[in-house]
Amino acid sequence: MDLAILIKQCRAVLSDISDKEQKRALWADFLLAWYLLQNFRQTCAAIRADGGSPESPQEYALRQTSFIPRSLRWDEADHPAEALLNFLFRIGELVPELQGIAQPGLWARQVTNQQLQDLIQIYGNWSPTYTLTGDDCAKLLEWILLETPSEGREQRFFAPRQVARLLADMIQPKAGTVYDPCCGTGGLLAAMAERMKGQQAFCLCGHEYSEQMWRMSKLLCYLRGFPADLGSEPAYALTLPPQDLPKADYIIANPPYNDERWRRIKESVYTDPRWRYGTSVKFGADMAWL
Repeated sequence: MDLAILIKQCRAVLSDISDKEQKRALWADFLLAWYLLQNFRQTCAAIRADGGSPESPQEYALRQTSFIPRSLRWDEADHPAEALLNFLFRIGELVPELQGIAQPGLWARQVTNQQLQDLIQIYGNWSPTYTLTGDDCAKLLEWILLETPSEGREQRFFAPRQVARLLADMIQPKAGTVYDPCCGTGGLLAAMAERMKGQQAFCLCGHEYSEQMWRMSKLLCYLRGFPADLGSEPAYALTLPPQDLPKADYIIANPPYNDERWRRIKESVYTDPRWRYGTSVKFGADMAWL
């Protein structure tokens, strides 16, 4: 089946939510919950087949899979909608790399119990016949981002995989630290990681000031198998003190146009040693990003 059908079904369930950013966040949370639960189910079956204990968290740790307590297995709960919400609240406990990713409060405010039941029904219809891989989830989220671009004067453009790969091929990274100061959805970081995979050790770092983008970037990098250090919260790289910036071997970025935050910087930023030759004009941050 075409994976786009899955998004269309989810879109129909959440059609009364007009805010595009909120809708993207809800889709991302649901796909992540589905992916983690499906991984757990597959590993559980493999452990049982090998004669192991399917309720032992240690068994799952050995297989690099997150153990999901019985009370959070929303596909078999007596009250599945409540279990799914609890699952979203505790994703950071289940997978520390995803701390702060899910937005259960948004679900509680925007999604009715019937909509939750409908989403769970979609999961039930698809899960027996389709194995949703991390790359599948990433592609679906990328498709969502392309279909629902951000609004407003400040433009954020999603970099398609082909463009990201072209940039990584031009840079030809070998090993070391890669940094994206305005990482958006993390596509450029993931492309660099794919280019270096199988070579020497590397690590990915980034900053992102949009809370929604920061969440999406952490999620996409995780789903594509390249967890990135994006900090514990969103941050604006142009005004971070130098000691909070990583020492990087490669820097890659797709800076935002019409960067409103640069226009509102405090005068104290002018003492930053990065601007010892002068600051970029206040009405545009393009040169500041360079």
